[in-house]
Amino acid sequence: MLKAAEEVMEPLSTATIDDLRRKWFTYVALNNLATPYMMARKGLVPNPGFIYSMTDLALSRLMLSEDAFRLSQRGYEVEFSELCRRIRERETSRLPRGGAGAVGG
Repeated sequence: MLKAAEEVMEPLSTATIDDLRRKWFTYVALNNLATPYMMARKGLVPNPGFIYSMTDLALSRLMLSEDAFRLSQRGYEVEFSELCRRIRERETSRLPRGGAGAVGG
């Protein structure tokens, strides 16, 4: 299924099955964060503060990954992509020299 999805979405991809597992897991994670975040931004949830806190907590780890950050910058609402960028900048500024790495590594 992962190979089929990749062939449709990225016909020239040479990604391995492990690459695809990381990529599509990252999409699932980002989608599960983006949807409630945007609902909170639009006033559609009763406790937006909780959603913002949980989104920040999850993204603070996820955005350390270069791959996850790159995926967050396309195909999402501008507000969510900007949030990911701000969190990445904040979190990578706290790292020792060498910065953030790839998903899973």
